[in-house]
Amino acid sequence: LDTSYEPFSKQAEYLDLNRRFVRSWLAQLESPRLLLDVACGAGTLTDLLAHELAEREPTESVRLVGVDLSRRSLTIARQDLGALGILNGSAGALKAVLVEGSGCSLRLADSLADGLMIGNAIHLFPDKPAFMEEVHRVLRPGALFGFNTAFYEGGRCPESEIFYETWLRHALRRVKQTPGAR
Repeated sequence: LDTSYEPFSKQAEYLDLNRRFVRSWLAQLESPRLLLDVACGAGTLTDLLAHELAEREPTESVRLVGVDLSRRSLTIARQDLGALGILNGSAGALKAVLVEGSGCSLRLADSLADGLMIGNAIHLFPDKPAFMEEVHRVLRPGALFGFNTAFYEGGRCPESEIFYETWLRHALRRVKQTPGAR
């Protein structure tokens, strides 16, 4: 795939919400050894995870793996995370790697990971039962699975519908004004 949500992932509100998500998720983990960021995109949550891990405990035994289908997103993530010194242990002892792959077919042994998170992308998996089977397969007993999303039906309270519809119309208008858009 050759897609990226990178511009969206740099928004302050997006970063703040996901920072809180990462903090609350990590707070529930004790001494993790392997953490997975599935559908990592341009590496936003991978970056947040790395920074939160570095602040909370010694990271010499922690491995962080970001997985995504999009080559373009992974290229952006490698550039950004490499520049920050997060990849391959270059920022101290934390070892983070990014790999191209599907969350429905992770190239990992059974019961290996201490935690798996997916940020704002679970709606993109066409076969959610198959994805959940894979999550279950790679997580060790007692491991933690976490995801967040605002992209599902019922994800908006009725009082916010008017705002949602207004922003959707605004976005569609903007797309139509973009050269080459259909």
